[in-house]
Amino acid sequence: MSQEILLLVQKCAHTFSFYDIDSGAVLRHIRLPEFPNEFVVDSRQRYAYVGHYGVESSSSPYTEVMTLPAVPEW
Repeated sequence: MSQEILLLVQKCAHTFSFYDIDSGAVLRHIRLPEFPNEFVVDSRQRYAYVGHYGVESSSSPYTEVMTLPAVPEW
């Protein structure tokens, strides 16, 4: 049986995190620049694209996109 993993952008913790669905255990945190925002995973579930405003709210004109592996290599 394969492990189900929850991916989560934690905006104020400045991380992209992986959690085990069954246990709720933290598998990994990837530290990001301040205030990451939404993310999407590609159709092959290989990469996650993180929208990054760099500020606490989206009212700033600055936006950046970061690419991270959707399946962490432990």
